[in-house]
Amino acid sequence: MALPITLVWFVQTTVNHARSLEDLFRRIEEIERHINNLAGADLLGFQSSHPSRGKAIGGRIGTGTAFTVTAGAGLLLAACFYLVTATDELGDAPRLWTLGYIGLSALCILALLASLRRYRYLRQR
Repeated sequence: MALPITLVWFVQTTVNHARSLEDLFRRIEEIERHINNLAGADLLGFQSSHPSRGKAIGGRIGTGTAFTVTAGAGLLLAACFYLVTATDELGDAPRLWTLGYIGLSALCILALLASLRRYRYLRQR
């Protein structure tokens, strides 16, 4: 019973980590551009010219980890779904409530993944 909510929490922390990475990468990019403007030359350019810039939130690592963790959570939720439907120990009402709980957990996980795709860095002053 604890697994579905634990999976939501695990995906949420992974998504938060990817957002934090995105914030760090964008701030480094700002610093690079500022230094280059002060120097009048392109001295620094790793983050500001990185191929995944603007394509992957939190870079390839952040996005890849979020998708991998989400896929693993989906497999575990599918296993929970199977176990609940395969057992005869539960009555109809508890089975439906449990399946609803698993479905709600899956929707929360999908919403977290969608929120990561929409995330944009906003500089704090």
